[in-house]
Amino acid sequence: MKNFEKAELVELDAPKIERFIERFYEEVAKRNPDFAGLKADRIAKLKLAVQREELHELAANPFMLTVMAWLHRFEELPRKRASILNRLVEMLLFKWEEVKQRDDPAPEVPKLSELLKQHDLEVTSLRRVLCRLAYQARQAVPPPSGEQRTQPAVRISKTNLLSAVAELPDADKHAKDSREQWALQVIQVIDRRTGVLVPEGGDSFTMPYKLQEFLAGEHLTNRDELETVGKELGLILDKYNFDRVVAQLVGENGYWEEVVKWAAAIQAHLKGNPSEARNLALELCVADPASNTAQVRRAVVAGEILWEVGLQEVKNTHRTHGPDCLKKVRETLDNLTTQKSLAPKQRAAAAATRGWLEDLPCGVGLKDRLPDLDWIEIPAGNFQMGGTESWQGGREFKCSLIKQSYKISRYPVTVAQYQAFVEDKGYAEKRFWTQAGWEWRTSQNVMGPEDYDLVFQTPNHPRVGVSWFEAVAFCRWLTERLRNLPESSSRREEALTEKADSGKAEKQKQIGASLPRLLPDEEICLPSEAEWERAARGENGRPYSWGDATNFAERCNCARTEINHTSAVGLFPSGDTTPLEPPNKTGVADMTGNVWEWCRTLYMPNYNNYEKKVSDEPEGEDTRVLRGGSWVDDNPRDLLASFRNDVRPDGRGTDVGFRVVCACVSAR
Repeated sequence: MKNFEKAELVELDAPKIERFIERFYEEVAKRNPDFAGLKADRIAKLKLAVQREELHELAANPFMLTVMAWLHRFEELPRKRASILNRLVEMLLFKWEEVKQRDDPAPEVPKLSELLKQHDLEVTSLRRVLCRLAYQARQAVPPPSGEQRTQPAVRISKTNLLSAVAELPDADKHAKDSREQWALQVIQVIDRRTGVLVPEGGDSFTMPYKLQEFLAGEHLTNRDELETVGKELGLILDKYNFDRVVAQLVGENGYWEEVVKWAAAIQAHLKGNPSEARNLALELCVADPASNTAQVRRAVVAGEILWEVGLQEVKNTHRTHGPDCLKKVRETLDNLTTQKSLAPKQRAAAAATRGWLEDLPCGVGLKDRLPDLDWIEIPAGNFQMGGTESWQGGREFKCSLIKQSYKISRYPVTVAQYQAFVEDKGYAEKRFWTQAGWEWRTSQNVMGPEDYDLVFQTPNHPRVGVSWFEAVAFCRWLTERLRNLPESSSRREEALTEKADSGKAEKQKQIGASLPRLLPDEEICLPSEAEWERAARGENGRPYSWGDATNFAERCNCARTEINHTSAVGLFPSGDTTPLEPPNKTGVADMTGNVWEWCRTLYMPNYNNYEKKVSDEPEGEDTRVLRGGSWVDDNPRDLLASFRNDVRPDGRGTDVGFRVVCACVSAR
């Protein structure tokens, strides 16, 4: 179109996605009165559908969200993204032709389906051509530089399209001129009435990059094309099977990664071959990579393939091969997470992918559908607290507030653990909330934590987007659930070994790596400011949780790591609290960086007369203490274990989470 200015569509965030869905169906209802009765149902269901992990990324793309909304008008949206893209291609080839024919009713231009029938061709024939051209177009474009993995669109020349389409009719029955004339008609229909290819002017079309990636991936699932691809990649004849060929495309840069993942998804969800996707994931983990970077990229893609196929589906592909593949991919990712030669950003990528593959380690996931917390015991006694700077409280003193030992969770509460509270209807139970918290929740219609980008919802990452009110409600919920565990619970078995009159110290021993049933005088709560600082700084007041070294990027997730978001808990073991205090075999993790952590204590601007004035009163709306620094912070001051921060109890953010303590109520 002449003098038509192009613009790049930016990705949509969650509020914009919801507004788009509402306005889209409002417009559909205006144009189609029969849809009015379905509007509310379609809006609610699509809003819920786009929250699914497999659709979340697609929904952020305006073009893809339009397609999803269009498909969802009169039918349920397919669960898998490969099925959505497949329906999209079908719709763009034929459904949009019907719509556009109303605006372009030229009788001399037949329908695409009619043209194909002239030569007894199925739509699959034309689709194979489009898949091949999409793959070849991607081959022809050099990989983007830096971290960019995709480009807005790829160009396909009309000459190449004409040549490929003209080969479809039987050459023995139709002369070359006749076939080319027919191919020109096909291209004319594609030009005027379909949406798969967009005329660019001159001698080329463009293809939206999501479609291009999908169709290029589909090309790789065509067995007849694998030999050509294998030869181009330098493989020998007996290696032209799907997993060997496609795995070769994943290497130093991420240029082919989305195409590879689409190929696996198509095998699993469109062609009914989940074992092919499973074998590809395994090949990505067993073949020798060219470098550390390639090794990480291949393992991450392998994990993403298994997650998209579905972990149970992977297991069901074969009674031994399925579980063995899942085990191998998990082990590969776990090994990369602890590999010191890798940059923090690479380890974080491996750990994040691992987080989606379930079977999380102690302290990170769930057991019996409850948070499986790992506890570190902190002894009672005086300790060095504060510092002379105003942001340290303006006073350094020996704090005597820790009268009895307590246990603090080794890690911040993770996404997986907090989700148990959400799914147990914790947001609907008033008894778990403070009065101010319940009023905030109901007035703001809060029914769950704030969700940001998908990476912040990774199961082994700290749960962020939770206010102080929500963190307290989680603690009260967990206290009740652990006090009311059934007698037959394995958690209770350890507790039964203790004598009822054994005293507080013996009772505390019941709390191990997996919580037993809580006793009536025990509770789960947020740490007080004093409890948090004692756990982070030890008895003698070390500057950072690990000591005084300042190699921050090696010890915590802060801005210097360039991870740029939360990371899996425990990713920086060199940042754990040290020296160890008996009887603990490990230190407390992530006390510095990753997320700021809520404390139950009301904020005091300084430590003057602190031990007498400090309050942990749960009611009210006054600001609460935050400690620890986060992935956002770069200033060494903010990462000091003595640095104090405060936020209103309704505050939320991508860098705010919490951990919990377990202690006797009488010690409060």
